[in-house]
Amino acid sequence: MNTLNYGKLFITILGKQVDSGMFTINIKIKNNATLTSIIFPNEEVRLIADGQVIPLEDYKFENNMNPGQEVTGTLLFKLSAKVKKAVLQFGKTVLPKVNVELK
Repeated sequence: MNTLNYGKLFITILGKQVDSGMFTINIKIKNNATLTSIIFPNEEVRLIADGQVIPLEDYKFENNMNPGQEVTGTLLFKLSAKVKKAVLQFGKTVLPKVNVELK
């Protein structure tokens, strides 16, 4: 299991699968902040597959989290080819990024 800290959010990669051109990543996110945290997945999450940036196609989890709240869900990316190396990246495009390699 891979984990990373994205600001006050603690993110655990629970698993991944490729099916019919969709790359699905199962995640768990815990808000460790003392305030509500909001993540904007379409702006802050992307997949880097074999060096190519793949935008998020869809997500299924609560993205407005109260202090201490923990949510699970999925990130969905559309792929056109088999991937040898994949990195999940969190961060707005103009701000520092946090990466986790998916094994």
